[in-house]
Amino acid sequence: MAERLLWDVYAKGNMYDTVIEKYQKMAEADPKDVKAHEYLAKAYEGKGDNTSAIEEYEKLVKIQPDNRQWYITIANLYQKPEIKNLFTDSVLELDGNRKLSGGYQQ
Repeated sequence: MAERLLWDVYAKGNMYDTVIEKYQKMAEADPKDVKAHEYLAKAYEGKGDNTSAIEEYEKLVKIQPDNRQWYITIANLYQKPEIKNLFTDSVLELDGNRKLSGGYQQ
């Protein structure tokens, strides 16, 4: 309960760097601490760092592989424009000289 109230205060004040620092330390101290990774992921989302948020949610998937909430959240984050563009750019970079439309050509 107190942890949730503290989160609300930080989030409303846009104090995401403070939250990130706090929960990074907690996650380092106990890498399987679900709440530490969850609040860290949410802080990254609040800050607009969706790539780091995805990394934290992927850690949560490893800790709780049966929790579908983590998969849904990751899928939703992958729909954000900055993540979609990053993924598309990576695919194009890996693809080299091949054309993506109309089939692959070498």
